[in-house]
Amino acid sequence: MKFVNGMRHVRGIRRLGHISRIMVKHGLGDFTDRLFKQGSSGITTPDNTAYPLKSGFPSPVRIRKVLEELGPSFVKLGQLMSTRADIFPPEYIQELVKLQDSVPPVAFEEIRKVIEDEFGQNLNDIFKSFNPESMAAASVAQVHMAELRTGEKVAVKIIRPGIGKKIRQDIGLMLTLAEKLERKFDVGRKIGFINLAREFERTIFKELDMLTEAGHMERFSGYFKDSHELVIPKVHWAYTSKSVLVMEHIDGIKIDQVKAMQELGIDPREIAMIGLRNFSRQLMEFGLFHADPHPGNTIVMYDGRVGLVDFGITGYLDEESMMQIANIFLGYAEHDYVMIVEAFAGAGLIDPEHIDMD
Repeated sequence: MKFVNGMRHVRGIRRLGHISRIMVKHGLGDFTDRLFKQGSSGITTPDNTAYPLKSGFPSPVRIRKVLEELGPSFVKLGQLMSTRADIFPPEYIQELVKLQDSVPPVAFEEIRKVIEDEFGQNLNDIFKSFNPESMAAASVAQVHMAELRTGEKVAVKIIRPGIGKKIRQDIGLMLTLAEKLERKFDVGRKIGFINLAREFERTIFKELDMLTEAGHMERFSGYFKDSHELVIPKVHWAYTSKSVLVMEHIDGIKIDQVKAMQELGIDPREIAMIGLRNFSRQLMEFGLFHADPHPGNTIVMYDGRVGLVDFGITGYLDEESMMQIANIFLGYAEHDYVMIVEAFAGAGLIDPEHIDMD
């Protein structure tokens, strides 16, 4: 056991050294020097002259490039950061959202092996056709178009081979880095990097289980079964496992492609209203909501309906929280600012002792 722990420690030091070299490579040498002092914890900070200083790039760009080069775990962390407009400035959010579609896909042969190992069948026995080129590659999974033997067109989501082990290793390093950031930088304490790393740890492993995601899709499908404007993909349970999810293919364009929508005769304002109506229902009627609604996960179909995909991250609300959210909406609608303030106070978002209702 001591030998195993020792090897993990050595691998951790090597990985931290690798992280510091990438940070220097992308122009964060001064920051790296302060974060990793020479010889501290066995880590040697590389000479800043080893790489051309990328001083022409603003800090948000450099940080995004560092996260990209560090691989899927850190890309996923960057994606989480891009959703936290409450703690990161707009210029960082605008840069980090680019991480959503920037991950290279896994080779097709590796994907084939995952599917065949999961179901004990040859790929060609399951699918009539299977596109070897991925239609989307994310940090923990990628999606391929396929056609079942029944003729149904489907999207096949496959967890990246080995990603679970890699993420477990990297989370320990993220917590180490977060502790250093808070200890050595005032901005690190203000942002709360330790809490951010722990939030990442809580959410990421839910995304690695396709059975959990399929269950979320089934629940949403039941909630919106009578909707004429929102579509949730059908799950094909016979070909869904912990590492593979086969679902109905939703054809359309991303919700942020406004010009393409207009060319199709679709009113972007109506699409926005569909999103608002149905997200409000999630928050105030069902208490279960899609917690990762970025443009890649929200599809405008060619008939004007909206399709939701990727249910790896969902959130839950208890009845009290649902009522507080409803009161916030109602307060804004009726210009009842006392109701709004009371709802915010009830949710713990503001301190009642610091409220002057006069």
